[in-house]
Amino acid sequence: MCAHNAVFGRKHETYYVEGIVRGFMCEHPMLHAWNTTSDRPQRALDWTFYPGAHWVRYYGVSISESEYSSIIAASFPNHKERNVTTLFTTRDFECVRPHLEKVLADRL
Repeated sequence: MCAHNAVFGRKHETYYVEGIVRGFMCEHPMLHAWNTTSDRPQRALDWTFYPGAHWVRYYGVSISESEYSSIIAASFPNHKERNVTTLFTTRDFECVRPHLEKVLADRL
């Protein structure tokens, strides 16, 4: 995401999304992360389920690069020492939740 935004700038900014995916290649809802091009996305940019893309449904929260960075910095002050792979894991969500709620409240 960071590399894409550095090349294309704000006009084509990529947003990081975390949520649940379900469909052709994943019968049961699955925690997943993908990219999109807006904070209120209508399309997912995800090669994971490309062969069955027409039958996959995504439900998630989109976060810009700056929002993601601020959430990680506020949630994990020593994040360089900690491997944060996704925001919604059981291990990390309680730390992330108040900062994520603030980001989403600021959008309203």
